Amino acid sequence: MAKHETAWLKRTSKEKDGKGGRRSGGFASLLLAGAIAMTGCSAAAADVSFVVSKDVRSEVAALEPSTAEGETLSLKSPVAFRDFLAVRQGKAIYNDGESTYALEFGQNAEEASPTRLLDARTAAVSPDGKLALYQDESGLKLLDLSNGEERLLLDRDHKAYRSSNKYKGEAGGQFADAAGNYVILPGQVGTIYVIESAAGTVHSIQLDDYFEMVNSSYSGNFSVGGDSLYLFIGGESIPAGIYKIGLEQPGQAEPVMLMEEENKEHSPRFQVMSNGAILYAGEYRQTTGVYVYDPHTGQHHVLQSRDIDFQDDGRRGYAFSLSPDETGLLIHDLEHERVIAGQLSGREWSNERVILDGYEMSAIIPLLTDWDSEAETVYIRLAYDNGSSAGGEIEKILQVKL
Repeated sequence: MAKHETAWLKRTSKEKDGKGGRRSGGFASLLLAGAIAMTGCSAAAADVSFVVSKDVRSEVAALEPSTAEGETLSLKSPVAFRDFLAVRQGKAIYNDGESTYALEFGQNAEEASPTRLLDARTAAVSPDGKLALYQDESGLKLLDLSNGEERLLLDRDHKAYRSSNKYKGEAGGQFADAAGNYVILPGQVGTIYVIESAAGTVHSIQLDDYFEMVNSSYSGNFSVGGDSLYLFIGGESIPAGIYKIGLEQPGQAEPVMLMEEENKEHSPRFQVMSNGAILYAGEYRQTTGVYVYDPHTGQHHVLQSRDIDFQDDGRRGYAFSLSPDETGLLIHDLEHERVIAGQLSGREWSNERVILDGYEMSAIIPLLTDWDSEAETVYIRLAYDNGSSAGGEIEKILQVKL
């Protein structure tokens, strides 16, 4: 899924020198800042960034069983947080240098040798673990991890590839749905390319065709569902909220979930579910939590929440990780450093239990989890800081049976 829980970013005419700040939710929004702001005739983009906690506890390296539920499996050697891509069929998939590898972990970790999958760095792995997105001298490509087949998605001469490469420095991209049916390729500010993985069809979304973009911001948390692109956007002339734009028949941008006035500067991390509902972590009616919003009824259903302390500008909220089949759900309480697992059915969350408590995570839970195909097992990447303050390596995998 998309890897972005975004902090609201607003630049004023006095901040064109790049010194504009994030109005944030502390840990949660620092971990994932991906807002893109447009001011006047100029545009500035803040690339998606992952900030590893600067206070990772030294005892993380020797995680005790009482701290976490599940089996802790070791990697042969640590993998940098930024290079760790996914867990698939008992193997860790990661970048090393300019190549992508798979390495068995757990009982056979010490004897395992890495297998080279690609002579290129992988930009993303689909949430279901089946596809890898990367670029080489040909352009933007997909690798089917089940059979090793490679397929060209965009050649280097395509406008979308050239635009993204100019903006990002390389054509990376991200998957916009669990099955990898859609790839998002950000172009220059205000331009979003949505690519259908199977057909290779490219949809170009120009946001100024739909919104008055002066003094506005949109997040990097994109989702595709029902042939529409969903994004969070707001600004001087745009009520802050989640909007959808049709891919086949663009028409108008339709508001799906508008933010309340007191919460409009805290953009939610959200995911569009197969039934059209919006699962989101954010703020609602003076509470912060994880909710299911039904666009048909306009109702917000609470899965987990607590009251907001409006005096705390650095308040910590929640994050979530949803299994590809939408039946398994992890909720990460950032304030109390707690991860709760349960089953999701529509708007009902059941069989909840705490699987991590008091363990300071190196990032929010969607950046650390991989699910098996049946949502019966979830793998959580555990970090340690090895005596430094960076905390940027993954050493163990926590395997939890749901």
